[in-house]
Amino acid sequence: MTSRAWFIVPAALVLMVVITVWMVQSQTAPHQMYEGEESADVTLVATSGHGVEAATALTARLRAVGMSAQTLEVTEQKIRLRLMRVSEPREAIAALIDPEPLRFQVIAEDQHAGDAGPGEPGMVVPWLKGTSRADLQEKIRQTPPPRGMVPAIECIRAGDRAGGVLCAAWLTAPPAALGSENVTDVHVGAHERTEEPEVTLKLDAPGARALEALTRMNVGRMIAVVAFGELQARPRIDSPVTGGEWTFSTRTGDTDRRNAILRAERLVAAARAKPLPPLVIESVEPAPAGPVPKR
Repeated sequence: MTSRAWFIVPAALVLMVVITVWMVQSQTAPHQMYEGEESADVTLVATSGHGVEAATALTARLRAVGMSAQTLEVTEQKIRLRLMRVSEPREAIAALIDPEPLRFQVIAEDQHAGDAGPGEPGMVVPWLKGTSRADLQEKIRQTPPPRGMVPAIECIRAGDRAGGVLCAAWLTAPPAALGSENVTDVHVGAHERTEEPEVTLKLDAPGARALEALTRMNVGRMIAVVAFGELQARPRIDSPVTGGEWTFSTRTGDTDRRNAILRAERLVAAARAKPLPPLVIESVEPAPAGPVPKR
């Protein structure tokens, strides 16, 4: 009898192929989390100068998350660009100009209920919820976080409507002394049993020590892994992470596999990105009709 084992492909390998194809395609398509119908002209101020350097790094970030943009003007003090086919342009650019592309923040066990209400016993629920990034930011302005806490914003696609998202804010401790500069390698894989997408980070020696200290002090808690200003994973720490290598899933109870792959993609891009010189939004205005002006 002829064996058929030679053509059986493990499901995890199939998922890896899907992830790879998705990531290649997404490099030329609008990022699903920011996809919309708006175009906006954005003016940013480089508060410490270095506008040219910042523009180069910001352009790389925009490209990494698949956002369509055209640079209009760059000086050492100011950057003007046009975002195209985007939803909530102010919130999108605010997230992407976060100086540190990758952050690690311990999620507080007590989220002070906020407007999300208490969860099931033993379950941590977010502090605030919003029907969009703008809605959530307005709630944060009206209800400042408790002293010593900072909000980590998490958004997921809300069904199939273009640009539609649901967002939540988690109360967290300030970011740990750990970032993209400590990452020596990053890749996406699939869990051998659940087949869910996983991100593996390899860290340099200082990063390995920082991660071990962070996880040793916070066993049993969740850590918000924030990429380009938005939470992309919140793994729970079962034991200290030693050896400078950490593998975690981007899938949560609120995300499907498609969103989990998008999150993994964004984390990989953030881990490979460089810190950004400080930028402040001066204005975000609807783009005028017609062709993009020449520089």
